[in-house]
Amino acid sequence: MLVVEEARSRGIEILLATHAHRFAKPLSPRDEEMLVAWRKFYPLAGGDCLIKMETEANAIICRTAKDQGAYLVDVAAAVAPCAENFSDFVHFTERGAHLAAEALAKKVLVIDGPVAQYSYRWQQPQ
Repeated sequence: MLVVEEARSRGIEILLATHAHRFAKPLSPRDEEMLVAWRKFYPLAGGDCLIKMETEANAIICRTAKDQGAYLVDVAAAVAPCAENFSDFVHFTERGAHLAAEALAKKVLVIDGPVAQYSYRWQQPQ
């Protein structure tokens, strides 16, 4: 992969991340509605196609990280597919964003050492 090679030639470490989404099987009625909303951006793709696309894209990301020796953060595993973590089909709520950021920060700290302290802890809004 040329991007990885170019970055490495400049001393840049590569971190790839999987993509998280809201949908878990079986779909709830609200998730069915969200899937219809997501399809508006991809009118030729059925709902199952979009979820399959996400799954295949994440497999490619994981394989690329392994093949290229890049770091990987499995954000899809770190942020459970549920309404509490997603405001719509793919955009995080505050809680979901915190979970994704925490997973990314942990890997960055492993790569680069404790270059930054983060002490923010997400709490459920009252």
